[in-house]
Amino acid sequence: VWTPSVEEQLAQETKQSIFPGMMFMMAKDRMEKTKDSDLSAVKAVEAEFGFPVMAIANVREIFEAGRSIMTADGTPYVTDEIAAAADAYLAQYGA
Repeated sequence: VWTPSVEEQLAQETKQSIFPGMMFMMAKDRMEKTKDSDLSAVKAVEAEFGFPVMAIANVREIFEAGRSIMTADGTPYVTDEIAAAADAYLAQYGA
């Protein structure tokens, strides 16, 4: 949540003036590398446009939450097999 304290902290960390609304909020950080660098898409947007990008959740957090949410028959939505596939994907393509 963008608050005056977040604004102040960012201004201190970056040693730059931060203006209200100079932030991009996204629903999820897929944590993948961009095509032309080893930066994540989040870091690439921050570098290109010079303002913070904050995700509500990243893909690892989403998969972890899915492991504790159960289907009607009591199995997790994110099974061990799905989690392993996601980990392998991020190991190869993640930033």
